[in-house]
Amino acid sequence: MNIYGFIILVHVMTTDVNHVTAATISNAAGIKILTNYLNNFKHAVAALDKNVYPGITMSYLIETDKNSTYIIGLDSNSVNPPGRIAYLADVETAVDQDKVYQGKTTLANGVTRFTIAVPIVQQNKRRAIFSSSLQVPANVNVLQATMLACGKTMRFVYRFYTLLKNTTGNSLTFYVYSSETGAYVRALTTIPDTKGTLAVGTTLTNLNVLNVINKNKTFTGTVKLYGRSYQAMYKPTKYYGQRIVVASLQKI
Repeated sequence: MNIYGFIILVHVMTTDVNHVTAATISNAAGIKILTNYLNNFKHAVAALDKNVYPGITMSYLIETDKNSTYIIGLDSNSVNPPGRIAYLADVETAVDQDKVYQGKTTLANGVTRFTIAVPIVQQNKRRAIFSSSLQVPANVNVLQATMLACGKTMRFVYRFYTLLKNTTGNSLTFYVYSSETGAYVRALTTIPDTKGTLAVGTTLTNLNVLNVINKNKTFTGTVKLYGRSYQAMYKPTKYYGQRIVVASLQKI
């Protein structure tokens, strides 16, 4: 089975678990659901590292609306925390052509890692990258191991879009903060843009919200996004030691 077949199989086999079954939920409940979801990524990473492939990384990167750069949305490697701009020349050359990247990279400390990066074109035409790496030589099949990790990350991201499957008028957004650009970027969101596609990779520009969350306080109030009004809650917090924002919104 080729890499595409493997990833698609993982996607199809995904089961919808832990999603909300109520018709509507409060924004406080939405924040709790999103926070638990993100913590589950940490648990999944720890389990894979401890029980299967020690030292393996799992990453999800998003192409942003700022000069088509890639920013880390999820990453199990503390060296590459959420919100960091990714500078991966060889990887970007491949994925910008919608090709899977496979190769070995020698780091500054002399360690060599095998890396695989799988690009997916999203609804809004921006790419997402599912990547994994493992130090070599290793006592396992590194291609099989990194493919499995990519599949797990893809399945986890897919699960985000099932969290509110049976709700009406609720939306969730996970923002990462880039200290390099000073922007909050939507790494995961169910908010549609003006074209009706998901606004993944776009930045938070509402000054009322920014003024509050930049003081490390929770914003609650009405916001307007892409022509739609929402009652919203934006909560700043830390994830892998980095600043993030979890947001829950109810359409008005």
